[in-house]
Amino acid sequence: MKLNDEDLLNWQPLLTRYATYRIFVVMVCKPEIGKLGKRERDRSSDAHRVLVARGRILVHAKHLLHFSRPTGTFFNQHFLPRRSIMSPSTIEETRSFDKSINEVRGKVALVTGAASGIGLATVELFHARGAKVVAEDINPAVEKLARDGLVTVVADVSQDGSAEKAVGAALTHFGRLDILVNNAGRIIYKPVIEMNRDEWERVMATTATAAFLHSREAAKAMIPNKSGAIVNIASYASYFAFPTIAAYTSAKGALAQFTRTLALELAEHGIRVNAIGVGDVVTNFLNDTFSDGRAFLAKHGESAPIGRAAQPEEIAEIVAFLASDRASYILGSVVMADGGISVQIK
Repeated sequence: MKLNDEDLLNWQPLLTRYATYRIFVVMVCKPEIGKLGKRERDRSSDAHRVLVARGRILVHAKHLLHFSRPTGTFFNQHFLPRRSIMSPSTIEETRSFDKSINEVRGKVALVTGAASGIGLATVELFHARGAKVVAEDINPAVEKLARDGLVTVVADVSQDGSAEKAVGAALTHFGRLDILVNNAGRIIYKPVIEMNRDEWERVMATTATAAFLHSREAAKAMIPNKSGAIVNIASYASYFAFPTIAAYTSAKGALAQFTRTLALELAEHGIRVNAIGVGDVVTNFLNDTFSDGRAFLAKHGESAPIGRAAQPEEIAEIVAFLASDRASYILGSVVMADGGISVQIK
């Protein structure tokens, strides 16, 4: 950006023109400008704050720009000059991000497939960080999670009425619904020519259709509030195929496309829809297929560039981020959390 002395003297329009970050500090090189005021609000945002003092550095929380008088330009600086007159307390005051880990505090969330694995980790993380939670699972063991601020629903997520029941529980107990996490899934290991229709449809129903049913009902509850977030647990299998899991890859591929389409439909209502493309996560997901599903997943995860499988809590952290206002500009994305397995060529 080009600036001249006249721009610098007309400091208030200048600040308005270049105020693109929520909170920042401007220190200008002309002494007379430093006398104009210690604090002004930029009208472009009620969160903007400007501190004006003598010096040469324009600073905000993410970038540093240095003003060059000979050329009248700003250029990036990646560190504060040692002779900067800014004190550590002043620098800290300019930070525009909230460092609190309680990003879902006060929110109401519904999590499917909540009795174990990623779903359980997400329920525990949300509740620990101050959210009210509805935990839904076909396994009655989910009822053991019930406590203050956490209610449970035993239901088959793929069946008509289950979504209405779960969303209804959120509205009845907590008065609203802010977050939906479509985590429930099912897998079967069989070649296509050996798979029957019932096996195919059970995987599709639990993994993809359930997400449709719950998203539809959740959206109805979120639209009046003009806000909300839906996070779908997809997979690197949304894009990569392996023999004997055609139903699973098809369902996860459908979930990725459903995420993108629904994101476009709900954006105008202030509802963000995203997905996570998870890799191998050490859970009980494959216990019906292998004698030790957790050991299989842990071993298979070693093939990822990161050299290991994920723990459910690691994925839950990403769920919490995408569900929070910190991810306010992320929409219709499939965030890959697979240890790099989807970017390698073998």
